[in-house]
Amino acid sequence: MSGLTVALVSVPLSTALAISSGAQPMMGLTAAVYGPMLGGIFGGSNYNILGPAGALVNILNKFSTENGVKIIPMMAFYSGIMSMCVYLLRLEKYCMLIPVSVLEGFSLSVAVAIGFGQFNFALGLKGLPRHKNFYNNVGETFSNIGSTDPIEFVPFFVLFVALITLLKKFPKQPWIIYIAIVGMIYGFVTATWIESIKPFILKDAYPAMNEPSLYDFGFWDNDIPFTNVMKGAFEVSFVAVLETLISARIADGLTSKYPLFFVLMHFY
Repeated sequence: MSGLTVALVSVPLSTALAISSGAQPMMGLTAAVYGPMLGGIFGGSNYNILGPAGALVNILNKFSTENGVKIIPMMAFYSGIMSMCVYLLRLEKYCMLIPVSVLEGFSLSVAVAIGFGQFNFALGLKGLPRHKNFYNNVGETFSNIGSTDPIEFVPFFVLFVALITLLKKFPKQPWIIYIAIVGMIYGFVTATWIESIKPFILKDAYPAMNEPSLYDFGFWDNDIPFTNVMKGAFEVSFVAVLETLISARIADGLTSKYPLFFVLMHFY
């Protein structure tokens, strides 16, 4: 049941984070399949949940805007090598010197970045210019807030309020999954029978989603400057290690059976 719960959360979350990163939604789904599968096989802890995370959205968006979406698979490959080097050189011990206030600030910044990154979808703002910097994208959103589409905003607002209310009143239930299912039903019903209030759905923007594929090497491009790839890979690896440390601290607080080191290595 726990695996099913994580999977149902990962499907909408992975597609949303991929789009926010400037990638294709199928790339997010692919990562959500292979990442947890390999982590579950080779991981070193029973106390972690593997799935999509939002801490890297702004970094990936910046580099995909500058170099195109094809840089993302290359950055993922080399950042994995860098993270493995952290493990082999035992550099994780230096992460333990990071002040708790820094980790908390990092967590807060991730939450803010993810939240503001979804405003365009919530307000129904389409076709806005993409910028490499987060604050420029936020400014672009607010400068066009007068063009909010009620067909997009109303269902977002209703489901958002419902989710927050239900999470507070009944916190033990996986309301995120239920709300996602309600959203899919709403999209299907309006697209089939009530097109006048049909929101913008994935298949409208990404027709390739009608024929999904879990393997596609067409995005690997050696023409991208190697220095750009390595710079992006370093940033991804560095942030991944920090986010891993935060997750490891949480897991370490839940159980004393496994030391923090093994939980941390599970993400590498």
